[in-house]
Amino acid sequence: NGCKKKLPLGSTIHGCRSCNYDVCDDCFAAAAVSPNEWKQVLNCTPDIITDGEMVVLRVQPGLNSFSNAVKDAKRRGISNLCLENGVHDEKGEQVVIDFPLKVIGKNKDDVEIRASVVVEGKKEEDVWLICCTVTGANGPGVWGNGGAAVHLNQVCVEKCDFGVVVRSTTRNTMTDCNVQYNKYSGLKVDCGGRSNRQVQNRDGAYNGCMTIRGSATTIHHNVTSRK
Repeated sequence: NGCKKKLPLGSTIHGCRSCNYDVCDDCFAAAAVSPNEWKQVLNCTPDIITDGEMVVLRVQPGLNSFSNAVKDAKRRGISNLCLENGVHDEKGEQVVIDFPLKVIGKNKDDVEIRASVVVEGKKEEDVWLICCTVTGANGPGVWGNGGAAVHLNQVCVEKCDFGVVVRSTTRNTMTDCNVQYNKYSGLKVDCGGRSNRQVQNRDGAYNGCMTIRGSATTIHHNVTSRK
């Protein structure tokens, strides 16, 4: 994977099975000179989990851990993130997901994403948030911004400027979720600022919709700013 050269049978290579990444003797030696270039090999951590055909990127908590994992998953063609217990801290700033992705926390109460999760991408795609808490967002906790469908399952969205906002998308779902203690709104469904007449066009292009499911779903104690 380094120099791309063809090696004869019996050659020694150095590799990481989790990363599916191999280098020859020469490239491995060069890593001592330029470790950043080969950090996949030298600093490899078992962050890839395989379960049959499903590949999952495991994400440890920390500053910018979530945004870095989203970028890494897109680069590596991985469509599943597993968030370890702890705080995945983005200081309340936006993290944009514009490709099909499932974000799965180990436990809703123990996995915190301190970010505004913005879902874009193509309308036929799906982005899932499962078993986690989104909190402290400077803006919507979860924002479906006219692209892929947003699916929330056992997610708590709390103490954000806005709770859940979906715009100009119709396949969104919430199942057994809690939206609470957000500053300006709990759940907001809009049509991208277009007039009511445009919303009612037969093609439905500008409609917004959120389907709410599950007896455990609650939306309460929002608009804490009283404005």
